[in-house]
Amino acid sequence: MMNHTLDILALRSFVLSDQLGSFSKAADNLSCSQAALSFRIKKLENTLGARLFHRNYHTLQLTTSGQGLLPEAKAVLRAHDQMLGMAQQIETQESVRLGVPEELARALFRDVMAPQAMDNEINVELTMLMCRDLMDMVENQQLDLALTTVPPEHYGGERLGARELIWVASPDFDFQPGRPIPLALHPQRCIYRDLILGVFETSGTPYRIQFSAQGSMSVQAAVAAGMGLTVITDGMVPNELVRAPEEWGLPNLGMIELRLFKTSSLSPAQLSFAQLLKKAFS
Repeated sequence: MMNHTLDILALRSFVLSDQLGSFSKAADNLSCSQAALSFRIKKLENTLGARLFHRNYHTLQLTTSGQGLLPEAKAVLRAHDQMLGMAQQIETQESVRLGVPEELARALFRDVMAPQAMDNEINVELTMLMCRDLMDMVENQQLDLALTTVPPEHYGGERLGARELIWVASPDFDFQPGRPIPLALHPQRCIYRDLILGVFETSGTPYRIQFSAQGSMSVQAAVAAGMGLTVITDGMVPNELVRAPEEWGLPNLGMIELRLFKTSSLSPAQLSFAQLLKKAFS
């Protein structure tokens, strides 16, 4: 049974022999003996079922079959080399381990990760957790960069700006003055949760935690369903939610700062990506 699997090295020997006009020159170029190169071409001829060279000339001359197969052989080698080059590029492509809270994900993809915004070749490994967890991961060298929101009194990181914290609800939320305010919050260790509960306890405002979940999408879905109120950074309010009216008399939560935390040893490509983040979120 004929072996129909092409030997790439034999194919390269065929093309190079024709290009250089000599088996010996092709053998020198490929760092093998002339006998080994002749064996490869004979093997290729057996695979193809066709003679490729006339062997009764002092200089190499392609047969009709060889002339017909040469362009295809070159095309196969080009495709082979391109695939190897792409694989090596993917293997050596630099990565950046980035952490953001889920609330910032939409702006991250729109303003930083979109093809028109990316001006450097880097693979982004994204982690979405609560801000305190992300800061811990940077400190423990588990992340290269973390974009987080923190209270103004928090230390560390590079300040990119400050935004107002606002109360949001569904457009048809049935607010009932005098009754405990239903809240949809993140779980323990959430900076927003600590701020909200601290303000309520200081002011003596009655409240109840109606819903709690890890991700912003879950919390916002609960608010959109009318289960309660939550707090979002100004400028990050999704279309299905609205800012709570001032007449509801909800306590003012002040400002939240956006900061970029990074490890001490970033590569030039990672520093360039950090600049993209700063430009988009400052």
